[in-house]
Amino acid sequence: MGWKRDHNGEIPHHAVLAGYDRDNSPLYVGRAHYNGDMIPGKINPNHGRLYVSYGGKEHGVSHYEVLKNSDKYLWVHSRNGHRESGAVSGGRQSDGTKLYIGRATMHGATVIGKVHPGHGCLYVPYGGDEHKLHEYELLVKHEHHRRHRHHRHSSSSDTDSD
Repeated sequence: MGWKRDHNGEIPHHAVLAGYDRDNSPLYVGRAHYNGDMIPGKINPNHGRLYVSYGGKEHGVSHYEVLKNSDKYLWVHSRNGHRESGAVSGGRQSDGTKLYIGRATMHGATVIGKVHPGHGCLYVPYGGDEHKLHEYELLVKHEHHRRHRHHRHSSSSDTDSD
């Protein structure tokens, strides 16, 4: 996985584009340390910040990491904290709980945040608050997901060559 440290809205070549804000500005997948956790969130280059959700609120962070190698990932439908095979871990809570990367749409904007399997939801920062969503898309590794789907639909006489 390719994470690159950056700051103040800078985005490297081949960053993972997650969608667009209401004003059509691009939003990218990033993560940052916040209050002892490494939390995935959305980078809005026009604002010069990464936004994460924590403790019921949206928080802007100027130093962050950007996910690169956009051709290696895809978004798949998920819900209720379910973790698909190949799900991309975007961070951890201070207690070691893995957090995954999810996105959804709210009020015409793409929102990117943390999927917490133990809570059964995606938490996203939007409009100053943290929002809890049960239907969303989960970021997965492209090759792993294709292999998994192929084997899931293959007959029982097929053998895995992996």
